[in-house]
Amino acid sequence: MKLFWGVFSSVGIIILFGWSLIEFYQFTQLIASQGLNPPWSASLNLLPFLLFSLFSLITFIIYKKKKKSLLFPAEIEENDEREQFITSKATRFAYISIFYSFPFITILMLLYPFISESFPYYPIVIMLLFPISQILVYAFAWQRAYTS
Repeated sequence: MKLFWGVFSSVGIIILFGWSLIEFYQFTQLIASQGLNPPWSASLNLLPFLLFSLFSLITFIIYKKKKKSLLFPAEIEENDEREQFITSKATRFAYISIFYSFPFITILMLLYPFISESFPYYPIVIMLLFPISQILVYAFAWQRAYTS
């Protein structure tokens, strides 16, 4: 259950961060299209920023309650030697996944010129796939090693 919460919180924060970046990107595109000469107006959807802040605050409180470092991923639980061994195996799989996911994500970036008009924030989504893929590979490897 701890692994599920760690994966859920990490992926959730990344998705909310991406949504916030997309909203901010759309806001800057709106300002850029209107120029710097007044009068102009722009609107910004604050919902993703508020959700990101709230979710980050909840995660921060949970980290403080467990006395864990904020720079330490939530998925990593090492209570005994077996869990340390499982964590090292899962971390190895996540590291190896870099060599498969990075070329795949780079190839996906080649599609950007073809869809830039309809999906202008595509690079943001693609770049956030990288940490999500690592988190999911880690979680699946950890679960597989834990149940075997």
